[in-house]
Amino acid sequence: MQAPEEYDFIRYLEAKQVVEDRAINQHVWQSLRKALFSSHAIGQVRLLYIGAGIGSMVRRILAWGLIPGEAVITMVDPRADIIVEAQKCLPKWAQSHGYNVQQANGEFAFSRGHQQIMVRMEALDLSDFIMREQEKHKWDLLLSHALPETGDHLPGIPLLASLVEPGGLFYFTLNGEGIIKLSAIDGQEPDTGIEAQYTGKWCRKPDPADEGANRLPVCSAYQLLAKAGVKFLDVGGSSRVIFPGPYGYTVDEAYALHYLIHQIGLEVKDLPGMDAQILEGWSARRHTQIEEGKLVYISHHIDFLGQQTKTTDPPDGSITN
Repeated sequence: MQAPEEYDFIRYLEAKQVVEDRAINQHVWQSLRKALFSSHAIGQVRLLYIGAGIGSMVRRILAWGLIPGEAVITMVDPRADIIVEAQKCLPKWAQSHGYNVQQANGEFAFSRGHQQIMVRMEALDLSDFIMREQEKHKWDLLLSHALPETGDHLPGIPLLASLVEPGGLFYFTLNGEGIIKLSAIDGQEPDTGIEAQYTGKWCRKPDPADEGANRLPVCSAYQLLAKAGVKFLDVGGSSRVIFPGPYGYTVDEAYALHYLIHQIGLEVKDLPGMDAQILEGWSARRHTQIEEGKLVYISHHIDFLGQQTKTTDPPDGSITN
């Protein structure tokens, strides 16, 4: 697959689903399943899914049987166009997998056998959602997927924790550690330092003067959750890996790779000391490697499951967008 002339974020979200299906830590997933069953063997599960995108984790919840009974899932994402896409693609996927789908008042009901899953989708900035819902509603499970991609609100975790019932669960998947490895499958290549600079941008100590200052590394998520009264029940590694198989990449894998190379270029091009010619050569070489089926991509992440251990009064403070 040749590099696209234009890139589409929604297409990228679709393309990377299969990569992240492989990446999610199944031991932590099973720990979540057991924790949910022990606390909600009969009752309805209330699940809040932040940075929900096109609803990939809802697909996994249905396909992997996380909730065999009843659940109400609230999906929140700041981008209205992404929520519109989720409203289109999620019901189609559910129908194709044997679910009866009904829609009323902007809500979707997915039913199959004993499974009765209600899904509500809302386009709203997370800070506005938290302020609206504080002291009004609480959830049994807070879910976040690929936190650095949706994590500009990470400093608001203490406020998010106030939306979870005492004894409720936190399940965060593919939290980025900032460790990314790109390499050619057929030999050595010059070290431009571009991947290291990209990693450094995501893992630096936040600078309040930097508009990206809210992008905190995963260790900060641990600290913030712990301060909010969260006890960690299970933690495990989860790595995205794209490797050319005997027939090369799938179409989705190739698109995801091209998109990632494009995005890395955008992230580092304005960094101090970045040489435009070196970056252009690096990008061209990486895209060519993808077209030839020679690029290996690995990024290391962490999945964790936590539990709220105390009554969560709304803390003072606000979220900086």
